[in-house]
Amino acid sequence: MIRSEVTNAGPRQRPARPPAPVFAQIAEELKALARWLCWRYSDRPRRNGQHGKVPYTIADRRADYTDHSTWLPFNAACRQYSRGDFDGIGLVLGEGLCGLDEDHCVLPDGSLEPEAASHIEHLNTYSERSVSGRGVHSLAIGHLPPDGRKRGRHEMYCDKRYFAVTGQKLAGAPGSVMLRDRELCEVHAMIFGTRPESSTVAFAPSQNRHTIPPLYTGKEEEGIPLDETQELWSTDDSVVRMILRDSVARKYWKGYPPGENPSSADFCLALKLAFYTRKNLHQMQRLFEKSDLFGREKHLRRPEYLRGTLEKARSAQREVWRPKIREEGVRRGTAPGRGTSARTKAVIAIARHEPWLKPREIAERLSLKPGAVRMILHRHLRDKREGGCWFSDRAA
Repeated sequence: MIRSEVTNAGPRQRPARPPAPVFAQIAEELKALARWLCWRYSDRPRRNGQHGKVPYTIADRRADYTDHSTWLPFNAACRQYSRGDFDGIGLVLGEGLCGLDEDHCVLPDGSLEPEAASHIEHLNTYSERSVSGRGVHSLAIGHLPPDGRKRGRHEMYCDKRYFAVTGQKLAGAPGSVMLRDRELCEVHAMIFGTRPESSTVAFAPSQNRHTIPPLYTGKEEEGIPLDETQELWSTDDSVVRMILRDSVARKYWKGYPPGENPSSADFCLALKLAFYTRKNLHQMQRLFEKSDLFGREKHLRRPEYLRGTLEKARSAQREVWRPKIREEGVRRGTAPGRGTSARTKAVIAIARHEPWLKPREIAERLSLKPGAVRMILHRHLRDKREGGCWFSDRAA
């Protein structure tokens, strides 16, 4: 079935919207990640006659699967999809999350081709049908050799790609994303003929990091849940911005302070990460490994040390970050309350946590008119910006 649309450039046709993803069957480990986006079929087919899947983020803005600032938490991506403007949701690979894509491997009777079936059974991890129903995607934790990504109908990726997620779990496959470092290298060898690598991943801090997150088991809590407004600012990029505005957190984020015990510095940064990530262990570790503090021999040779440090900080941290709208400086009306629209809350949240942005930049981010943003800021915040910010007190 084809959907027809008429534009200034003439009629355009896109495939019919596929069935909605089975959200309940998607692995919980994947739902905990803030690496989601929405996608929509392209208006014009490729040379092979197939329509590409164009990634999108909030509203109608294009997403970039190499730019984490355009990714969304799972719940936010589901809300965008439920509005009916997109054809599906997708998950960006990377940071230890690898994927196997077996195209056109499902036979008419529903069984799998022997070669593809052997690869999927060898991985023994979360697997689901593709959007077309004729392929299978498998997701696992580990790493891949540097060469070999596509050969015929077999593809394997560990970064710079995203998979469209359907939730149509393959019968008999595990319901969780499993740690399959060795198995990933062995399947890679089956397809591309490369030699399996060791299951121990060693790297220098300056190299591309394909680490296996030791906390990524799916057994720990996801963290304190966020409401609809806060979820938009829970991405890694937003947390890093808040850390850099915190003088104490910034000191440890940029390296070991002179004369301070390294283990003590690790714990202090872990405490700050627990606060700003709302005790999300997955995100705490990702950000710790991105900081300048990470990279000493103890971190690389003893993964249990880093895991224990983050878990202790998570237990010791009693408070978590919550966006607060200051009531002082209100010129007219009242401070945002229960009756405030989601659009107003979003504008105020951005102005509060990224006060260097201009109204025009906030409007572009939320796909609003600059005049509407200025009216919201004029009504609920100070009319004049002090020191280039919307608040005189810029403490986080």
